[in-house]
Formats: sequence, structure tokens, C-alpha cells
Amino acid sequence: MHRFVIVMVWALISWGCTTTPEAPVVDEKAPPPQAPLSGEWVLLSMNGTPLAELTVSLEFQGTQIAGMSFCNTYSSNITVDGDTVTINPAIAATKMFCPEGDTMTREQAYFDALSAVASYAVVGEQLELRDVTGQAILVYQR
Repeated sequence: MHRFVIVMVWALISWGCTTTPEAPVVDEKAPPPQAPLSGEWVLLSMNGTPLAELTVSLEFQGTQIAGMSFCNTYSSNITVDGDTVTINPAIAATKMFCPEGDTMTREQAYFDALSAVASYAVVGEQLELRDVTGQAILVYQR
């Protein structure tokens, strides 16, 4: 019996003296990693045509997008799964009249392109929104 008590005391002391792995050190000042789509993007080209004279923006905000189109602000719901993205075709937009040439036509073409997006790719500082064939229909830059 005496031997059993000694073995048990030794086992408890040994168990109590073991070390546990240390938790990794987290730098609380470091910014969180940025999701590939998050943030604001500025449109460079639409359907292969460069866009230089107007600023069209797109910002991803969780399950929504928002931005400034050719004349109006807009927003819509999105679903992202891997590199697949679906933009709800019911895009909400302000209804300002834009008298400059074909601005309204170009804005509608932009909304149609957003509705046709099926996937995305981030290449460097550029975001390509692609249709079902994989063709980049909208190209943005941060």
C-alpha cells in the first residue's frame, strides 16, 4: 500500500509539472487581414472599353455593394461563395436626371453588366468581375 501511495504522489507531481504549449503572440496593433473584395474600387473599363472621363466606384460592404455610377448612387445585395459572386439584379439607385450626352445609357449598361457578374478575380491591385463565360466585363482598381 505504501508503494501505491508513493507512485500516486509521483504521478500527480509529474502531471502538475508538465507544461502546456504557449498561445501564439498576437500583435493587437496589426490591422486585420483584408478580404480580397473589401474596400472601394474605381472602374477602369466596362466591356473592354477604357473609362477615363468619369469616376464610377464600387464598394463591398459585407453582403452589399454600393457606389457611384455615371450619375447616380446605387446599392444591391450580393452573395459571394469562393470566387463566385452573384449581384442581385434589383439594383437600387437614385433617379437623378443626367443631361450629359449618353450618360443615362452608359449607366444602364453598367447596371446590366453588374447584374451579369458570375465570378471575380483579384489580379494585383485590379478586380475583374466576370460573366458566366469567364470574360472580364468590369475591371476596377483600388
